[in-house]
Amino acid sequence: HCTHISLLRAPVDAVTAAAVLNALPPGDAEISRLPMLQTLDLSGCRHLPRGLLSRTFEVLPQLICVRALDTLVVDRMAMPAMGSHLSRLETLFIDASSDLTEEGFDGLVSQCRALRRLYVELPAGIAYTNRVTNQLVMMLAVHCPSLLQLDLSGQARLGDEGLSALAAGCLQLQGLSLFNCRRITLASVRDILHYCQDLVYLVLEGTGVCQETWLAEQVHQRYLLKRKPSNQSSSHSTWCFHGDEDLTWLRAVV
Repeated sequence: HCTHISLLRAPVDAVTAAAVLNALPPGDAEISRLPMLQTLDLSGCRHLPRGLLSRTFEVLPQLICVRALDTLVVDRMAMPAMGSHLSRLETLFIDASSDLTEEGFDGLVSQCRALRRLYVELPAGIAYTNRVTNQLVMMLAVHCPSLLQLDLSGQARLGDEGLSALAAGCLQLQGLSLFNCRRITLASVRDILHYCQDLVYLVLEGTGVCQETWLAEQVHQRYLLKRKPSNQSSSHSTWCFHGDEDLTWLRAVV
């Protein structure tokens, strides 16, 4: 009877969440498989029986968005399962403390070619994680050239090699957060600004790049001279401006 449900949020309690997901009929069932369901929210669910997510993705191949924040349920088995079954997946919110192995991540991005938005978000109270490596970002650049939005905040192992590969591979990138990615230097940021001409959102707070004179010159020459800033701070290290075609928000706090 619930054929018009478009979003399903799993209960935080693991036992109840498991009961809900187990109640989903198998793919060959005669009853409806929630044909309108597009978003599955697993946020806050800390424990599920092993293998349950793989089955869930198998019976819900129509999903285009998965939210898995503040959870430990997305492991090395679940990510390849997403790749195997969710060919339409466009948006993925994942906890930065998840088990992001190179093998699991490759299984995801090599098959989810429709992926447009990936948010690897930091859990509350944590400033850094070491889950995302240069190799993972290079996989993303190879398999997901149509990526539009990417959040890699607080990834302590991410460096210029991965970011430069991202710039060359994801030319349609519109938004990028590198908050507290302290290994990023001016070399790869140059590549991002050079190749990603559609960029409209860039966060560099917490990186040493913010102190580079070149960055200030680029903001002034490429963006501030094109249109009047809508909001100028007294600090020259913060720029805010709006426009559909140009960079709308570059935050670089020294």
